[in-house]
Amino acid sequence: MPKLEVFEQFSLKNSIYCIIKSIFTSMRQNYQISEQFPSPEEEEALGIPVFLLQDYADLFNRTKSISPVLIRDSKHQLVAFWVFSEENNCWFSPVSAPFSCPQVYNEMSFEKSCKMSFSFLRDKLSKPIQFIYNPLFSGFIKFQNYRVLNVELNHYIEIDQDSFMNKLPQKRRKQKLRALKRGDYAVEYIGIDQWESIYKQNLRWRIEKGHQNFIPLKLMLQFKNAFPENYLGFQLKNSNELIGCAFVVKVSHKYLYLYSLITNPEYDKYEPSLLLYDKIFDYAKENDIQLLDLGTSMKLNGDIHKNIANYKKDIGALAMRKYTFEC
Repeated sequence: MPKLEVFEQFSLKNSIYCIIKSIFTSMRQNYQISEQFPSPEEEEALGIPVFLLQDYADLFNRTKSISPVLIRDSKHQLVAFWVFSEENNCWFSPVSAPFSCPQVYNEMSFEKSCKMSFSFLRDKLSKPIQFIYNPLFSGFIKFQNYRVLNVELNHYIEIDQDSFMNKLPQKRRKQKLRALKRGDYAVEYIGIDQWESIYKQNLRWRIEKGHQNFIPLKLMLQFKNAFPENYLGFQLKNSNELIGCAFVVKVSHKYLYLYSLITNPEYDKYEPSLLLYDKIFDYAKENDIQLLDLGTSMKLNGDIHKNIANYKKDIGALAMRKYTFEC
């Protein structure tokens, strides 16, 4: 190829790069980007989700290199924020959480906040950027130029003025729940003094049933101590015998995440888990929660766990996809 033609192609590519860079430079002149967390006052006023709080990130500072990205406008108002860590030679979000998307405020668009945040991270250290995107958490956005690394099936229940029983699509399960409510069962909150012992039992039952992906006991105790109002537990008793429990996370003032719900295998044929779901639903309604996230229904090999997915559908949950993107 003639040297002149090579030079012209290089000049064209260089010009395009300069134009793109000038666009980001112009954007940054109107906004201030820093590697900081919001102030405690901003965290409270804006209702920033627990998975994005500095106190949450501090629990992992010893094992992860964490980089918050905070964007302010010319008036110093916070307009966007999210958190990344360096993992497996890439920038990754969330930090040790099931999901975490950027929080966008005021006039800034979701896409614009992504472009600015990614440019900021690459200026710091040029690496691939990966993030788990939950449409429930940030709205349904189309990412046209990002590569899809993984797709997971997720389920959620909308919280409204209806009851959990009325959301059950099958008459048989409604009858079963009514019968359980007439029985000698009780659902109570798990107090801080019971947290460790009941979570240990939760782990034993989960191991017995072949579950995977546990939060270690030590870390769960740290979560409860750091966020006593966000990490909540419910215990199910039959004649004062513990036969089930559920652990949930109040991610934000509108969003509840079900981490684990399990019952003693000896009682599964009676399906007492319905009582735990009913109690969690009532708690969500009483606290103006809009969505109860039941988590993904996936096997470790990436296949859909059909039994779990079908059960969630049978208790009135709606399906959606959760994506992992790379750019």
